[in-house]
Amino acid sequence: MEQRKYQLDDKLQFFHELLVQMASRVEEAIALAREAFEKEDVKRAEKVKGDDYFIDQMRDLIESDGVRILISEAPYGQYMRQVIAGMKIVTSLERMGDHACHLAALAVMPMTPKKHQDIVAVIAEMAEVDHRMAAETLDAMVRMDSQKAREIAKMDDEVDALNAKAGKMIIAVDASDVSERENLFDYHYVAKELERFGDHVTNICAWIVYMAEGVKPDLN
Repeated sequence: MEQRKYQLDDKLQFFHELLVQMASRVEEAIALAREAFEKEDVKRAEKVKGDDYFIDQMRDLIESDGVRILISEAPYGQYMRQVIAGMKIVTSLERMGDHACHLAALAVMPMTPKKHQDIVAVIAEMAEVDHRMAAETLDAMVRMDSQKAREIAKMDDEVDALNAKAGKMIIAVDASDVSERENLFDYHYVAKELERFGDHVTNICAWIVYMAEGVKPDLN
C-alpha cells in the first residue's frame, strides 16, 4: 500500500511538472507577443506561432497523462483534485496560447503605420497586465498557493478596464477608408482576445484554490 502511494506521488509530481512547463511556455508566449506587437517584430511573432504548436502538444500530453492516472491509479482526495484541476487548467492554458498568437499576428499584418498609437499603447498595456498575471500564476501553481491565486484574480479588473478603454477609443475614431476600418477591427478583436486571456488566468486561479483547499471559488 505504501509503495503504491509512493508510485502515485511520483506520477503526480511528473504530471504537475508538465503542467508548470506548459504554463511557463504560455507566460513566455504572451511576453513575446507583446514585444512583437509593439515593435512590429516579425521574428518574435513567428516564434510565438511556432511555440503555440508545442503548447498544443503539451495539452495533449498532459490530458493523456491525467486520464492514465485516473484509470490506473484511481486517485482519491487531494490526489484526485490535482489531476482533475490540472486537466481543466491545460484547456485554459491552450486558449491563452492561442490568444497570444492572435496578438503576435498583428506584427506581420499590414497596418496603418503610427496612426493610432494611443490605441496600440492601451492594447500593449493590456498584454503587459496579462503577462504579469500569467507570471504570478505560474509561481502560485508551483507553490500551490491558494491565497496568491485569489490575489492574482483581482488583477483581471485592470484588464477589463483597459479593454473598455480601448473599445471607447476605437469607436471614437472616424475611419477614413476601408484599410483603416480593417485595422480598427483588428485592434478591437485582439483587445477582446486579451480580455479573454485574463478570464482564463482567473479560471486557472480558481482551480489552484480547488487543488489546495478542495473548493472551487467564483473569482470573477
